Amino acid sequence: MTLPVFELVTGTDNPFNDIDVSLAAAPVFVDLDNDEDKDLVIGDYEGYLYYYLNDNGNWVQQTGTNNPFDGFRKGGYLAPAFIDVEGDGDQDLLAGDYSGNITFLLNENGNFVEKTGSDNPFDSIDFVYEYPNPTFSDV
Repeated sequence: MTLPVFELVTGTDNPFNDIDVSLAAAPVFVDLDNDEDKDLVIGDYEGYLYYYLNDNGNWVQQTGTNNPFDGFRKGGYLAPAFIDVEGDGDQDLLAGDYSGNITFLLNENGNFVEKTGSDNPFDSIDFVYEYPNPTFSDV
């Protein structure tokens, strides 16, 4: 078995060199625009989500109405993860925050709608200030 070799890429050789969301960046790759390449969503310590469109390897920040998470803010140290919760072929968002909550945003044709209470199947999970970081795998 051959182990992979990783090399630190810095400066202008790093395609993410110009991306700065301040503290506690929590990046995740997901194809949000259905073009078969991965885009980038980053949670930050203030509870915001930043969306970077992958435009042929160029990472273009989407703001205002081009960012499906514009105006969304939840807790702090927001850690996003994406999975198709209801099996309709699009990626829904789960995000953990510093207060131990898991927020669920259902992707309804590209519009992310927060589900709360009994509409959020993760609402009863409480990590009590444990900084949950949702991760999914097909086992």
